[in-house]
Amino acid sequence: MRFNVMDLETTGFSSTNDKIIEVAAVKFEHGKEIARISFLINPEVEISQRITEVNNITNAMVKDKPLIQHVMNEVAQFCGDDLVIGHNLIGFDKKFIDFTTNTHSTDAPTGLVFCSLEMAKQAISKYDIMNYKLGTLLEYFKIPVEKKSLHRAVADCHYNGLLVYKLLEKLNIKSVEELDKRFKGMKFVQPAAQKTLF
Repeated sequence: MRFNVMDLETTGFSSTNDKIIEVAAVKFEHGKEIARISFLINPEVEISQRITEVNNITNAMVKDKPLIQHVMNEVAQFCGDDLVIGHNLIGFDKKFIDFTTNTHSTDAPTGLVFCSLEMAKQAISKYDIMNYKLGTLLEYFKIPVEKKSLHRAVADCHYNGLLVYKLLEKLNIKSVEELDKRFKGMKFVQPAAQKTLF
């Protein structure tokens, strides 16, 4: 099964009021990473010290970087129509991507979208784990992690991809069809779909 893992770093939690400051996608096949893409993004707003403390992304790092609408087409092309999986992707990252597509008419990946957080909740009883954060799940499955690298988009994608293989094995899911039947994959908003509304 081939899939992409996507992750964003942002200035906050609101997809309409906050901005993307990093986007990454890592492609996996046959149990290993085969390609990756990542961009730091100029959010055109100040990054707070609180956010910098989480992901170590500073205002100076993004000052001369591209705007999100200038890189999303490349990210979408990288992902293509392969699956896109992320940790809390549907509850968080997808909202930012959909807002970007709606606002700037950028392309978005066309494959089915799944959430590794929801997969983990079905794979592991809440009585057997403290929480379902990415770091906690990596510890649960004894996946070696360079702790300082977490909360950067491309590193989170890499480790989440390794986690996804563990979750698929634990859930005994071996195909896209089985995954979709169990978790009902969603889709990113597509620019062509919006135009039919007007």
